[in-house]
Amino acid sequence: MKKLVFIIAILAVVGAVGWRLYARFHPQDKSAGHPPVLVKSAPAERKDVPLEISAVGTMVPYQTVGVRARLDSQVMKVLFHAGDEVKEGDLMFVLDDRPLKAQIAQAQANLAHDKAQEQNLEIQYEREESLNKKGFETQSNVDQAKAAWQAQAAQAAASDAALQNLQVQLQYTQIQAPISGRAGTVALTVGNTVKANDLPIVTINQIRPIWAQVSLPQNEIGLLRAAMEKGTVAAVAKHDGSAKPEIGRLDYLDNAIDNTTGTIAARVLFDNADETLWPGMFADVTLTLGVENQAVVVPEVAIQHGPEGEFVYAIVDGKAVKKLVKTERMVGAEAIIKEGLNGGEQVATDGLLRLEDGAAVTVENKPQDKT
Repeated sequence: MKKLVFIIAILAVVGAVGWRLYARFHPQDKSAGHPPVLVKSAPAERKDVPLEISAVGTMVPYQTVGVRARLDSQVMKVLFHAGDEVKEGDLMFVLDDRPLKAQIAQAQANLAHDKAQEQNLEIQYEREESLNKKGFETQSNVDQAKAAWQAQAAQAAASDAALQNLQVQLQYTQIQAPISGRAGTVALTVGNTVKANDLPIVTINQIRPIWAQVSLPQNEIGLLRAAMEKGTVAAVAKHDGSAKPEIGRLDYLDNAIDNTTGTIAARVLFDNADETLWPGMFADVTLTLGVENQAVVVPEVAIQHGPEGEFVYAIVDGKAVKKLVKTERMVGAEAIIKEGLNGGEQVATDGLLRLEDGAAVTVENKPQDKT
């Protein structure tokens, strides 16, 4: 019994080897015995396509200012609401000015007193000098009178400077908007005390225009710089819920590449006239660097992925022919082919799951003419 099992096993091995040798030297048509696969096709076209770079951008204010008090006081009036649009120079806060006005009145009185004293000492000096010329007064007394007059003049100048300083501080009791923009949350309301140069009592963000901060691949820096040297690099920004894209331009590239990410920071400027873009918002930003002439383009759905990499099924004489390709980038719903196609081929765009290399196909649509 064991001998019979052994003989059967030997015969099975020999048969399998024989079949593989036969199949190797007598290949069969894969399409034989199988009905054609219904597919749709599209041409691999050569055409001019925009040279674009896309990235996710974060919106940042064009300018931002934290408004702080410049003296210790109390908030008497708040003349705007959080979220309001303010213009440069608009009065926003009024602080208590009564202590400063009292100090100014005192400083004015001190200045008047010092100037009166100065005038009196000047008259005394002139009298002493006149008597000295007539021989009725010593030079020592003249010098003393002159020194007293000059000292009082210096005192009057110091009083005048103190008055001017108080008048400047009085201006700080009226806090104006340093830039135009949107006011944020008001940190202190009427009745609260403020300290000089403490935390901001409100932050203003200028969002017209606004920047989109993006990180771009370092291998694109050559194209970016070349495009900027030629002129304006146009850009568009789209975000969820936007009715139309916002038009802008590349404003600047950073002066160094981030070696941890291999990217370079850039900022794209948008007018943002309708304020559709808001600080902190994410948006898809696309830069147009120029035009790539006569690139080979196929629908993105034609690109397949396998162990050997990307490929398409070209339709040749009613059969599917697998062709390895390399895509350069995507533009909308189209793929730019760097290698593998020359243009003019028909590629399968539907029915791909049932296809294999060499399979017979029937094209449901008429081949599209090249335009």
